[in-house]
Amino acid sequence: MKTLRPDKRVVTALNEGQVAEHTYTHANIKSVFDIIDQVQRFINTTIRNLNRTTFNYNEFYIGITEDLDVRLKTHHVTEGNNCETWDCDSEYISREAEMFFTKFKNTQGDGGGGQNNPRFLYCYFITNNSVQ
Repeated sequence: MKTLRPDKRVVTALNEGQVAEHTYTHANIKSVFDIIDQVQRFINTTIRNLNRTTFNYNEFYIGITEDLDVRLKTHHVTEGNNCETWDCDSEYISREAEMFFTKFKNTQGDGGGGQNNPRFLYCYFITNNSVQ
């Protein structure tokens, strides 16, 4: 079994052809997977609370921001109302988690948003009132 060495340099594809080089460490890889797990639990819980047996990931929107209050108001959503937020501690972790859901799970979201250290990740169930 291969193990990652701290500070191993790898290249990750971001946003269709754009690539960024990141330094991966055991700590931030674990953190990315932890956040992904928490978002998946939120999605599963939301679907269960809506008494749904099936769903599409594109019924959810995921994004990153440096200012949660402004961003949630822009989307017309409130935390706790089929919307959850996470402080990811770093832009790297928030971007990687966002990319996982937009690229591999097909949630809505443009990927690559946010400026000035967007360490907050948010996800919400899309309704008629929300603005994507």
